[in-house]
Parts: sequence; C-alpha cells; structure tokens
Amino acid sequence: RANGSGHQPWVPDLLQGRSWRSSPAMGCRSSRSVDAFEVPAKSLDVPEPALSQPLYFNSDVSPSSPSHKATGGDVPEPAAEPESAASAERSALAEALRRELEEALAAGLALLELGDVPGTEAALAAALARIEASGAELGGARCRALVQQLRASHEYRSVLPLLRQMEAVAEEVLGGGKSSAEGGAGGGEWKLGAEVKMDFKSLGIPVDEHSVQNAEALRVLMSDGTSVKVYYRLNGRRLDIRMSTMLPTRTPSGFPSITGMAAMYHETTLWETWHPTMVGKGPTELRKRRPCHNLWHIVTKFLLQKYAEIQEERVYYVPSCGVYMMTMEGKAADSELWTQHPPPSGTKILPGSNCTKIVHITQEHTSVLGLMTTTVGAQALPEFIVKFIVSWMIPEVIRRMLRAGAESLKSGGPHWQAMQADEEGVYARCKELQTRAPEADKARGGTIFAPSKMPTPDVVKGRGGNLLVFEQAFGANAVPWLQVDPGERLLEASAQAAASGDDVDVAACSDEAELPPPIEPDLIDYDRFESRNTVVLDSTSVLCGCGCGP
Repeated sequence: RANGSGHQPWVPDLLQGRSWRSSPAMGCRSSRSVDAFEVPAKSLDVPEPALSQPLYFNSDVSPSSPSHKATGGDVPEPAAEPESAASAERSALAEALRRELEEALAAGLALLELGDVPGTEAALAAALARIEASGAELGGARCRALVQQLRASHEYRSVLPLLRQMEAVAEEVLGGGKSSAEGGAGGGEWKLGAEVKMDFKSLGIPVDEHSVQNAEALRVLMSDGTSVKVYYRLNGRRLDIRMSTMLPTRTPSGFPSITGMAAMYHETTLWETWHPTMVGKGPTELRKRRPCHNLWHIVTKFLLQKYAEIQEERVYYVPSCGVYMMTMEGKAADSELWTQHPPPSGTKILPGSNCTKIVHITQEHTSVLGLMTTTVGAQALPEFIVKFIVSWMIPEVIRRMLRAGAESLKSGGPHWQAMQADEEGVYARCKELQTRAPEADKARGGTIFAPSKMPTPDVVKGRGGNLLVFEQAFGANAVPWLQVDPGERLLEASAQAAASGDDVDVAACSDEAELPPPIEPDLIDYDRFESRNTVVLDSTSVLCGCGCGP
C-alpha cells in the first residue's frame, strides 16, 4: 500500500515482541523432545522489522529489480573472478540468513507450544521479511531455497491450519460484515430473543468526556451501546445465538475493558462468580495450563442433573489490528477424548455440545464485542428448552458477565490480585491491544465500530504478516522477489556443477521451471506435537520423530 501498488503486504507493519512468560515446558528446535528443554524465564521477543524494510510486492523488491529482471535473449557468460567473489558473498549471506531462520523457527516452536498462533505467525513472517529484504543481494534462487526450508518446517506446517481456524472464527462471528440481526454462517432467519439494558452507572463504568475522549465515539456509545440485543435461530438440533455490545476502552483501573473479559475466562477458579449453572468453582484442567490453549472438564447443573462437557479453549491476540479472539469448542459424546478423560463421578456426559466464539476489537476510545454460541442437542431441541436458554439463561449470563467484568477491573475485586500478578502475561497482552489501538484505527481510516456497524472479517484477515496470503501467492507463483530468470538459474547451476564436477542441467534453468505447490497440511494432534522429536536433516528438509516423514 505504501508504494501505491494496491497489493496488501504480508509482512507485519510493526511486529511486537511476545510477552508470554516461558516455562520449563517451552522448547527449542533440536533433535531432543520439546519437554526436554528449558527456556530462560524472560520475554520471547520477536524482532520488529524496520519501517524502511521492503514489503511484499514492494516496488523495491520486484521483478523489475536487478536480481529479478529477466535477461531475455542470450544468457551472458559469467565473469570469472568478479562473479566468484559475488557468489561467495551471496553464499555467506545465505548462510547467515539460514542461521537466522533456525532462530526464528526455535522462537516459533516455543510460541506454538504456548498455543500462541498469531505469535508463531509473526515469528515466521519476520523471517520471511528478512529474506525478502536481502533479495537484491541474494537473488531469487537462493531466496527460494530459504523459503522452501521455512515452508518444510514443522512450525510452518503446523501453524497454517490453526490460522485457517482463526480466520474461520472471524467469518462466523462477524457474519461477513452483517449486523447481529442478519445472516451469517449456517443460514436461517435470526429472531430477537431478548434485550439486556446496559446501566453503565450501576456497573461503575464511567461514560463521559473524560473516559471517552472523542465526541463522536461518545455519541455512538450513548446511542448504540446502551443495550445488548440477543438474537437466535433454530435449525433442528442446532440453536445459534449471537449478540454484540460496546464499551469504553479506558477504565479507572488502568486496564482496558477487554481485560475484564479475558480475566473471566482465564481465571478458571472464579467462574462461579458469573456462570449461572456452574458446579464448583470452575473448569478442571485436563492438560497443563497454557496462556492460549487449554482443555477442560466443565460441569453444569440443569433440571437437578449434573452434566460434564469437555471444552477446548483457544485464545488469539492480534495486536496489529487490536483483536482478541476466543473459542470454546465442546466435544461430542462420541469423541475419543472421553476415553482419555472420563466424566467426573456423579455426572453424565452432556448429550450434545456447546461452542462459544468471541471477537473483540479494541479501539482507542471504545471497543466492540461480537459473540456467537452454538448448541447442538442429541435430538431436536424442545421449545421450552429454547425459551429457557434464550429468555433466561443467556440474559442472566450477560448480566453476570457484565457485573463480573466490571468488578474484575476494580481494586480489591475477585480477579484483581491475579491480574496484578499476571503470571502468564495475559493481561500485558490486553494492555498491548490498547497501546496499539490508535495505530490500528488510523490504518482503518478512523471508523468507529458499534453493534449496528460491526467490522467485517477483514479486520482479522487484513492483518500484517498473514502467512495464508503469502502461501496463496506462493502457490500461484506470484511472489515477485521469488521469481528466478533463466540467466540466474544457469549461473547458479554452473557454480554447483563446477563444485561437483557434474554437467549443467540446462532444462532445469528454463522459464518453464515452476515453484512447488502450496502446502495443505492436516491439523496437528496437539498431544503428539508435545512429545515429537524434531531432527534437522539438512538445510531444506525436516523429519519428525513420530515418523510422518520430511
């Protein structure tokens, strides 16, 4: 965009360092298992590319630049001594970049182990940015070899399907840019089921020119953020519920309002403060606790019966666009996870599943939240069950969440001590969303989002450093700085042939040579990932200890 090309760069505009606190379980890239390593207890900082660094599709690194320009006609004869010196310099640069790439993969692996999908993407995108910035000196062939090494890595193959999952959440919750009362995933007509009034004063949330220091944002908040409308649609066994709300970003506590939402879900021993059907204090952890990926037993009570459900939680922080996303996916009664984690004594497996998806956008003055829940029963849901959920349970959950969220942001509240300690860096990430909100607002042209004007999924898809965009362009052979002309191919082949004593493969140097197809990896098994050994075979292939192949 900066050069007026109209293309969207995949390189992050400003890559912030990850602030997750490390644990002994965090690993480094090596031939030993992930759990065999201990990373020093400090921030995992992903270096931020300089603002002057060339961006994807930037005119400074394009097919018209010297290293990418097609020679046309006869291929020039290489100059003996100067070309050897230049080749040596390129080889040295390629080796330095290869070492940097290994460091980026180690950082990506540690972030992936924490469940930080956007953080892993940022680490790998920073490595791609470094390769691209060196394209003019390195040449397309060597750049392509380094990119292929990255694409063959376990980290890259693992994060792509998780990024697709993340973008799918934005598609479903934000409904293709439609309002809460309109379409979205699954089809069907949305009906208004309930409306919950927002009493900011009783919640202790100041709404005035001091807390919302923008007249237009304050006007929008007071006209569009004073109630939460609950919409639903029923399709056989499936019940979808969606809603959206708006809050001031600033709070007297110094924490942004998103922190209340994050604290309610993250502090699992305090769920009883807001969940109306919770049995006990909150979920029971089934795997070691992570900042961004957890597996829980959740026990609730309905009509005197206790039901157990396995829920998988994922959290995504995308600071470059001010986005917090969270999913809680319930596992069906026939899931293999029930064999590993049977229901607690005195409970029954829930005959169905629940899924909750949240997208929260922090802006400089106000913030908006979109939420969608899906309940799938073992059979068609009776009308009285639907009425109970829509007219009482969901409104009661909203009221309790608003109260609990407001209380958590007060000194002395039930969540306050945990927020101050911030043992896993969760609340620091919330503050980062607020810090970077003005930058994100400016990039979006200053649009003020509201329940009647929710953003489209592009608020997530348009993030800097989107590896899915890069992968699509790579598969179409449409990445300018990875183009290799026949002359460059012949020079590289000649140098390799001279070193090995073999003949030059002229056919491989023709214009017909194409890049390999894009990677379409399967979703990784997280348990297998934890015990997987990663062995570096050479500069371009990786073999996993599970035996799945390079």
